[in-house]
Amino acid sequence: VGLSGTILVTHDGGLHWTPVAPQTREHLNNVIWDGGQWGAVGDKGVFATGGPDGSNWKIGRVSEGNLGWNTQIARADADQPGHYVLAGAGLSRLANGSLSVFGRSAD
Repeated sequence: VGLSGTILVTHDGGLHWTPVAPQTREHLNNVIWDGGQWGAVGDKGVFATGGPDGSNWKIGRVSEGNLGWNTQIARADADQPGHYVLAGAGLSRLANGSLSVFGRSAD
C-alpha cells in the first residue's frame, strides 16, 4: 500500500507486482493479513479490506465521521478476525466495524 491509495498485489513472493485499480485518493499507510482478509489503514479514517488473493478491495472509513489518520494496524485478538488496534492520530480499537478511541469518544 502507499500514496494516493496505491495497492499492489504479488502472487510470486514479491518478484512481480500488479497494481489494483485505485479505490481512494487518500494515502494508505499500513497493511496486515488477519488470517481471513487483508486490512489497510490510511489518512482521513480510510480503512480498506481485500480478499485472501488480494482481490475485491473495498474502501470505507474506520467509523462514520472519523477523519483521523492511521499509520499502523495490528490484530487485537488472534482468535477474533476483524478485531484491530489502530495507531496514528490516536490509539483505538476496531472490532467488527465498531470503533473505540482510547481516552476520548470515537465520534
